[in-house]
Amino acid sequence: GTFRMDESPYGLLDLSGSACEMVDESPKNRPDAVVACGGSWKSTSPKEMIAWKRIYVIRTSASEQVGFRIVREIVR
Repeated sequence: GTFRMDESPYGLLDLSGSACEMVDESPKNRPDAVVACGGSWKSTSPKEMIAWKRIYVIRTSASEQVGFRIVREIVR
């Protein structure tokens, strides 16, 4: 890994920088929002690039800084 400050609690490195990722989590006090994690290409502070940083994103909004990752479990 290149950026030690981005090390996750699980020891993973270099997870931030492309886009903040929406996760399947909604804040209890904000039914109109979802949670996004990590930093994006537009983050300006090292504190914004931490992989486990959480922000709220309004469900109906659009941004070039927030995306999602499609994951498929492979059963063997």
